[in-house]
Order: sequence, then C-alpha cells, then structure tokens
Amino acid sequence: MLAAVHQEDDYPTRWPEDPSDWVTPPSLLAAWVAVGDGVPIGHLALVAGGKHEQLEQLAGRPASQIATISRLFVHPAHRRRGVGEALLRAAMARAAERNLALVLDVVNEGRSAAVGLYERLGWQLVGSRTASWLSPSGDRPRLRLYVLPDSSR
Repeated sequence: MLAAVHQEDDYPTRWPEDPSDWVTPPSLLAAWVAVGDGVPIGHLALVAGGKHEQLEQLAGRPASQIATISRLFVHPAHRRRGVGEALLRAAMARAAERNLALVLDVVNEGRSAAVGLYERLGWQLVGSRTASWLSPSGDRPRLRLYVLPDSSR
C-alpha cells in the first residue's frame, strides 16, 4: 500500500530504508490501519509531542499535552470513500479521550485533497515553516501547520 501511495503521490517524499519502521515512528501513541477486502487500504499514526517547537507554541500547550497526526495515507484505489476521514476521526477521538491537543503539518504543494479533508474537519491553518528534511531534488519544501482548535483547550 505504501509503495502505491509513494508512486502516485511521492509520499513519503523519500522512500524509507525500512518502510515498517517508517510507519511506526518514534513516540508512537497509537496507529490505525483501515482494511478493505482483507488488505490494508489506509494508515494513520498518532505520535506524542508536536514534532517541532513551532507547532507546540501554536497549540499553546507543552509537548507532553500534544499529539501529532503522522503517516496518514490511503491507497490511491480507495480514495474518496471516507477512509482517510475515518482514520483521522479515530485519532481525533483518541486524543480527546487523553485530553491532548492535536497538530499536524503537510507539504504545501500537491496535497490539496489532504488539506481539504483537514479543513473540512475543522483543522485551522496556523502557520507555515520550511521542512527540516530535503526532498529528492535537494529542496526543503514548505509545510502548512494545522491545529485542531477544540483539542487545544
């Protein structure tokens, strides 16, 4: 599934050395896998902390009270069927249960479907920053920074 997403969307931007490790990042709190016809069709990881200081500041809470949406992807053949929304809602519910503020970042270019989903579900664009990592072309892409307002109270 990840290979199909990478081929279609260049996500992740660089193919990971170990895809299994990539889908389970450090500080993993929880992960969800959507399954259709017995095979994985979507994935989302929820990680502890805000990934970087700027998102923590924008959420207005210390890192110990923040979770980051990470590694959200849906197989191209299963998009526009609510899979990403279901995964995101599951993570939002878990964060609410634990009273964690939710944040995320997304590459600014070419992710209009993801941005549309986040904004439709109430995520608020609060800033942007340059990525700390390099794209295959050697550039540092711009990232859009989002906070889920209800979760940051």
